[in-house]
Amino acid sequence: MAKEPRHTLLILRHAHRSLSHPGLDNGLSSKGREQARLILKLFKSFFGRPPKARLLSSPKKRCLETLRPIAKHTGLRTETDDRLVEQRPAETQSQFEDRVRRFVNEQRKAASTLTVVCSHGDWVPVALRLATGGRMRLKKGGWAQVEFEKGTAPRLSWLLQKLD
Repeated sequence: MAKEPRHTLLILRHAHRSLSHPGLDNGLSSKGREQARLILKLFKSFFGRPPKARLLSSPKKRCLETLRPIAKHTGLRTETDDRLVEQRPAETQSQFEDRVRRFVNEQRKAASTLTVVCSHGDWVPVALRLATGGRMRLKKGGWAQVEFEKGTAPRLSWLLQKLD
């Protein structure tokens, strides 16, 4: 019988954002709201209503709105975490990767059984590479599930490149 994973890190790239005012912190488009509903449907099939979970989001509106259906379903509060934002203009690639690395390393020791993270197109591939060694990108609304189990290397257990 397989052992239960110690900790699951579910990494989501935010759903399709509204482009009505480029450069602003826009929320989701109608396509993005549909993607968020599809993410919830998939979430329910994998996790139901997990008893010990955390929802972490970039402070950007599009990420918060992507997690909103899961938050409603689970009754959990979405916490914002500045480490989940895109690479900042004054931040070097090395500084950006160090920030993501600190977050990923923290997840290896997480007390919750499930952490759901919503971030951006530049952050997600760095986190996945640092967690699993794999090189992959997610389209908007994409889903990657990483399992951290004591005594074994982290592994990618599920990948959905995009939701349409």
